[in-house]
Amino acid sequence: MTISFEVPADARKLLDELRDWSLHEVRPLARLADSRETKYLDEGRRVIANCPIDMSPLSVPELGLVERSSGKRFRASDSERASHVLGALAMEAMCYGDGWAWGALPRNANLEKMLDVIGTPEQRERWQTPFSDGGDFQSSFAFTEEHCGSDIAAIRTQAVRDGDEWVINGRKRFSSQGAEATVMLVFVTVDPSQGLRGLRGVVIPQGTPGVRILRETEERKLGMRYLRQSTIEFVDLRVPYDNMLGDPDDPNSLLEGLNVLNRTRPFCMAWNVGTLRGATDFVHEWASSQTAGFSPRRWQRVEEDLAEIRASMDDLMRLIISAAWKADHGRPHRIEAAMAKAHGPHVVERGYRRLLQIMGSESSSEQHLLEKWYRDAVCFDLLEGTSQILKLTVGRGIFAAADREAGAAAKAALEPITA
Repeated sequence: MTISFEVPADARKLLDELRDWSLHEVRPLARLADSRETKYLDEGRRVIANCPIDMSPLSVPELGLVERSSGKRFRASDSERASHVLGALAMEAMCYGDGWAWGALPRNANLEKMLDVIGTPEQRERWQTPFSDGGDFQSSFAFTEEHCGSDIAAIRTQAVRDGDEWVINGRKRFSSQGAEATVMLVFVTVDPSQGLRGLRGVVIPQGTPGVRILRETEERKLGMRYLRQSTIEFVDLRVPYDNMLGDPDDPNSLLEGLNVLNRTRPFCMAWNVGTLRGATDFVHEWASSQTAGFSPRRWQRVEEDLAEIRASMDDLMRLIISAAWKADHGRPHRIEAAMAKAHGPHVVERGYRRLLQIMGSESSSEQHLLEKWYRDAVCFDLLEGTSQILKLTVGRGIFAAADREAGAAAKAALEPITA
């Protein structure tokens, strides 16, 4: 079967507009977002207002493209072009200049997607309305704890039922937007002895008594500093019983909800690729202005390296788009999503290392953004599952598929031959 990824002309025009916006409006504030460690900049309000779309690209699969007098925007629609493929391409384009701005747009979080999957009708009505209205309503995920990161089965933050309430005690670290969010989706255990089957997700409004922000900006991370991550403690925190997503008695409810990460991991890598593509073009322009200092042989090697980086990005985007296309057509795509997220950070980091080598000592100067982009790229391996964890996902998925095929072949061989 032939699959066409041809982008319609109007969508291609929008992607060009996003890339131009990212280059000329987002990039000039990249250093400021890095130093202030936030994506919510007063100076950035005009940048966000000028964005060719008014919703995060994570919302594109649920939204369509329409023309407005102010330009192209997304809105609720049944458009056939409302897709994961378009969303991934939009993410790549709008991170070309730098990655800080896209997350400042509305509908940028996974909470609302989990509400779609496992939320009760009452929970969807209660929590999705603020997201639909846009504005400054923001949410955060709180997974990581001091003793565990990707191994969420080891979570110790516990929710104990007390009548019509849950009493929560524990501590989370590296909670993205934890101090800035309107509501937090906090992952807890109702029974530590059950491991993954004991996990649940609880929606906690910011400012609830018992929520303590221990660290807001003191982490001083290597990169992605604009994605502020906080340390939060919960001390005898009480929330209503129905703030727990899904059915509290169903051990598979949260695990089903976590499947939304299969849809967002390709977006995460498109974000990484978009900034690398912008960095590659930046280094190419810089090197072209320095040709007097390059011997013909060295310049040839620079051109070859740049071509190899671009080829590796294109290959990675094909993997990302393949996962997105399967998501659009309701096909299993867990393995492809995990492949993109497991393989992508290493491809991108290698590309940045070569760009650093091309620029030499200039690459370490804060007069250029290359050192910042490299720091950001290193941190992508820690978002939405590390490479080690996702390689296990890929391996187990491949072996499970092979076992199913072998089982089907064996069954077919045992069936009697009929005329």
